[in-house]
Amino acid sequence: MRTARILFLLLLPSLLHAEESATPAPVPLAPVAATTVAEELPALPPPPFVYMVARIKLTGTDLTQAVFFSHNAIKTLQECETERQAGLTTGWQHFNRYYLKTLKGVAYEVDYRCVGSDRQLTAWRYGVPYDHFYLVQTRNNQLEVKPFRNFFACRDALREITRNEDIDIFCAISSQAPVDQKP
Repeated sequence: MRTARILFLLLLPSLLHAEESATPAPVPLAPVAATTVAEELPALPPPPFVYMVARIKLTGTDLTQAVFFSHNAIKTLQECETERQAGLTTGWQHFNRYYLKTLKGVAYEVDYRCVGSDRQLTAWRYGVPYDHFYLVQTRNNQLEVKPFRNFFACRDALREITRNEDIDIFCAISSQAPVDQKP
């Protein structure tokens, strides 16, 4: 089953590309205006910090680990999304494969999200203790991390917001701490 899922993920981009090229472009029904909505809206500046959030959930439990990856070469959400797609298909270009290696003998699920944040977190390093507990939200491509004293306090707060966790809101343990912002 796992091999079938990996094969599906590897073939998905080529299947989507084949379907796009087989479908002719739609013919506009009305004349196109001189300005489009995208031209009228100002372009949003890139967020100060871009992270690829790795959510690692131990299958059948509430135990979840979060890693907030960042890299100097990735400054926009689009660059992060390109890296995420490469990591899921052909191999990571900027995020070291050593950090994202498969765990042997443990059933788990991994999800990756590209998000922007106004808050900086320390860099992930191997061997640093996992002693930070966060309520993590990744809605609308924005990262929000709210610290808690322990995992159970986070779970209580999560249950006040929603009945079930999902990829966009969950409690996690992490080794990364917020960086104190200087005035």
